[in-house]
Order: sequence, then C-alpha cells, then structure tokens
Amino acid sequence: MGFFVRIKDQTAAALRQIGFVLIVAVAVFASQSPAHAVIEIDINKGQVEPMPVAIPNFVGDPKFGPDIAGVISNNLRRSGLFNPLPPSSYIEQITDFASPPRFGDWR
Repeated sequence: MGFFVRIKDQTAAALRQIGFVLIVAVAVFASQSPAHAVIEIDINKGQVEPMPVAIPNFVGDPKFGPDIAGVISNNLRRSGLFNPLPPSSYIEQITDFASPPRFGDWR
C-alpha cells in the first residue's frame, strides 16, 4: 500500500508542477498586448479607400527636402493605396531632425 501512496504523491506533485507552469505560461502570454496598436491593416482583402498618410518635408536642405517629399507623395498617390494629406492639415511642423514627432497628437 505504501508504494501506491508514494506514486500518488509523486503524481500529484508532478501535476501541481505542470499546473503551475501552465498558469505561469498563460499569465505571460495573456499579459502580452500589442504595443499601442491603433491601426490594423488586413492584407488579405482589397482596400477600397486609400489610406491617409502624412509625408512631411525632409529637414536639412530647404531646396531638396520639399522636392523629395513631393516625389514620395506623388508616388504613393499614384499607387492608389495611399492618400497623402496636405501639409496644411499637419498638427505639427517638423523643424529638427533630432526631435521626434508627438505621435499622441496624431490620433
């Protein structure tokens, strides 16, 4: 009888360990959330409306910055997938390469 009790105790201990590992794994995976995912794009479907996108002028060279932004903007518009926003609708103007955009303002 002592042999069966020892096996039951070992089995119960093993099941407790497995249960603990499963609980920890579920807690870890459940706590993982997308990093502030605001826009979800499904690439398996056709996009009927072009996605609005802001393309600010490149800082640095005042002559070539707007030209480069214009080329990129026109290329994206011609693809039919994007609708570049007019610069007058921008919430902020980027004037320094080292300063990051205030992403919270753009939501």
